[in-house]
Amino acid sequence: MALRTTVFGGLWEAGAVAKAPRCNEMENIKSRGYTSPVFFWKHAMNNAQCMLLGFVLCCLVVTMPGCSRYVRTEHVEGTVTYQGKPLAVAEIAFTPAVKGEGRPAFGMTDEHGKYKIQTMQGKADAGTTPGKYKVVLRKMESVKTGRKIPNPDGGTTEETVEKSVLPAFFASGKSTPITVDIVKGENIIDIDLDQYASGR
Repeated sequence: MALRTTVFGGLWEAGAVAKAPRCNEMENIKSRGYTSPVFFWKHAMNNAQCMLLGFVLCCLVVTMPGCSRYVRTEHVEGTVTYQGKPLAVAEIAFTPAVKGEGRPAFGMTDEHGKYKIQTMQGKADAGTTPGKYKVVLRKMESVKTGRKIPNPDGGTTEETVEKSVLPAFFASGKSTPITVDIVKGENIIDIDLDQYASGR
């Protein structure tokens, strides 16, 4: 993932700029042939320099740009309806319409079709950052095929397949016709899929 690349890339650069002092005890342990990870770690951490290095690296991760625990987001919620009824238990995702702007966010509708979204780095149900987004939706259901499948221990089971409840174009950021703008503050975005489905 891009986040991991950024994090590990940042750590690599930080290590290249500020090289830590050598841990002499660690080197001695290695030279004596003690390769057990538990033994090696236990003795290496007795060295104050090694402990200091670990603390510094932890601080780098916490304070590195883009690696904070949470990002500032704007609240987003609403109701999704389809065929005149609330669309329950459907996956919903907001994908940036402009490359480099906004943060992808995701959520799930409840039994009343209501949803809230959040980013991977944001707080739960906290929304996403301002910008223009494509809205992607997907809901699958199990449909019986009428075919009987033999069971290993005897008897048969009726075969089922997963089928999309919604038209396929709603499930892709490239084909979905739904575009919304997220602004600073509260964003209440109700989505009536019928007005989009009827025009395709």
